[in-house]
Amino acid sequence: MKKLILFLFIFGVNAIIAQNFQNICSPGTTLYKSVSSELKAFRLDSLYPIGNSDTMFISYRTIREDSSWTCLDTTNGSILGRKILKRQNGWFLFFNTDNDTISINTQAALNETWKFCNLPDNGYIQAKVSNVGNEIVLGLTDQVKTITFQAKNSGNVDIPHILNQRDIKLSQHYGLSRMLDVFWIPRDTLIYMLAGKTVPEIGLQDIAWKQIYDFNIGDEFHYSGGEYHPVNYPEMYVNYSFDIYHVLGKTPYGNDSVKYIMEYCHKDTTWSSGLVNKIHDAITVVYNFSQLTNSNSSWFTKLPEEFFNQNNVAFEYKRNFEFNDRQNKYFKTGAYMTTPFFPGCWLYNVQPDCFTIFLSENKYTDGLGCSHYQDDCFNSMTGTHIQSKWNNLVYFKKGSETWGNPVAPDCWVLTDVEDVKTKEKATNIHIVPNPVETTSRIWLDSDFPGEEMTFFLTDYLGKNIARFKTGSQPYFFNSEGIPEGLYILSVFDKNGLLRNRTKLIIL
Repeated sequence: MKKLILFLFIFGVNAIIAQNFQNICSPGTTLYKSVSSELKAFRLDSLYPIGNSDTMFISYRTIREDSSWTCLDTTNGSILGRKILKRQNGWFLFFNTDNDTISINTQAALNETWKFCNLPDNGYIQAKVSNVGNEIVLGLTDQVKTITFQAKNSGNVDIPHILNQRDIKLSQHYGLSRMLDVFWIPRDTLIYMLAGKTVPEIGLQDIAWKQIYDFNIGDEFHYSGGEYHPVNYPEMYVNYSFDIYHVLGKTPYGNDSVKYIMEYCHKDTTWSSGLVNKIHDAITVVYNFSQLTNSNSSWFTKLPEEFFNQNNVAFEYKRNFEFNDRQNKYFKTGAYMTTPFFPGCWLYNVQPDCFTIFLSENKYTDGLGCSHYQDDCFNSMTGTHIQSKWNNLVYFKKGSETWGNPVAPDCWVLTDVEDVKTKEKATNIHIVPNPVETTSRIWLDSDFPGEEMTFFLTDYLGKNIARFKTGSQPYFFNSEGIPEGLYILSVFDKNGLLRNRTKLIIL
C-alpha cells in the first residue's frame, strides 16, 4: 500500500511538471529586454504545418552582423531566430547564425537532461531542468522551469565553457521568460528577460506618439546642438546652439492632438565670426498624432533590427532604454546599402552621398519627445565630409524627476538678460492667471502692502511695452492691445530700486 501511495505521489509530481509549456510562439509581438537595456522582439508573421503534426513558425527578417564579419546577415530573425520548428511531442528547434539546431524540450520533467546544441569536436551543451516552481512573470505568478547548462565533450565529461551554469527559463503561460539570443548561441551569454506581450496585452508595450509627446505644465527640456562644415569645404562654419523649452500650458484634444504653450529660448554662436544669435519668446506647439503616424509610417512600427530593402538602401531600427529607463525608438536612414559590385551583400553605409541620401539618426523617447537628432553626408566623388548637424537632449525635469545637466539655470541666464535684483529687498511677484488671455491679478509679497510700486513691461528685445504704478494690491492687468508673446515684468520701489522681475505670457 505504501509503494502504491509513493508511486501515485511521484506520478502526480511528474504530471504537474509535464504540463503544457508550449506557449513559446504565441501570436502578436513578444518583447525581451537585456541587462544592457536593449530591446529585441519576436513577432509571429506566419505559420504552416509540415507534416506529422509539426508546425513551422516564421518571425520577421533582421539585418545584423554575422560570424564572418563581412556581409551583414539578412536571413535570420531577432531574439528567437527567423524559423522555429515545433514538434508534436513538445520539442522546439531553433537555428543560430550557422544554421545549427538549438533544442528545447518543453515537456521535460525535473532533473531531465538533453542536448541543447552542438560544440566542436562532437562536444555539446547539455540542458537540464534544474528547478520547477512558481515565479513572477510580467507581474503575474506562473509556473516556471529553470533550464541550466553544462558543456560536455564527446565522452560526456564536463568541460569548461562560457555557458556553464548559465540558465534560461520557460514560463507555462508566457513562453521563454529568460532567454539567450538564439543567433549567437553558444557564443554569447547576454541574457534577455521577457518584458511584454501584445497577445495577451501584458507588460511592456510599444510607445505611441501620444506617449512620446506627453508633457505636463512645469516640464523643462534642455538641448545642445550644432552644425559643422569641415575646413576643406568652401562653406565651412561651426555653429553651437543651446535650447530650453519650459511647458507653460497644455490643451489636449482627446486622443487626436495636444497643444502646448512653451517658454522657448535659444542661443547659438558661429565659431568663425563670433556672431551670437538669441531668441526668448513664448511659442505654441501642436502635435497631431494622426499626422505624425501617417508621416512616419515607413519606420515607426518597425521592430528592432527589422530588415526592409528600399532600393538597395535599408534603415536601422533599434529600441532601448535611457533617460532614467525610458523607452526609446531609434532609426537611422541610409544605415545599410548594397551595390551592383557586391549584389546581395549588405554593408554599413559609412559615407552617404549628400546628393542622394543623408545618414540621419533620430531617437524618440517616452515622455521626452525627440531626444536625439544627427545627420551626416559626404561628397561621393572626393570622400569629403561635407556636413554634420546634431541636437541632443542633455537635461530634463518632469515633476520631481530630473536627468542630465542643464545648459543654463534658466532662459534669462542663457540669453544673457542681466538679473540685477537686490537680494536684500527681493519681492515675490504673483500673476494669476499666467498666461494672460484678457486680465490677470498681480500682487507682491511685501512688508509694506501699501507701498507704491512701478511696473515696467518689456519684450525680450528690451522695448518698453507698458508702464503703470500702484499703491494697492492686487493690481488688475488688462492685456488688450498687447500682442501675444513672452514679456518681462520688472517691479521697482519708490526709490527706483529693482525688487524683482518675472515672466508674463500673453495669449
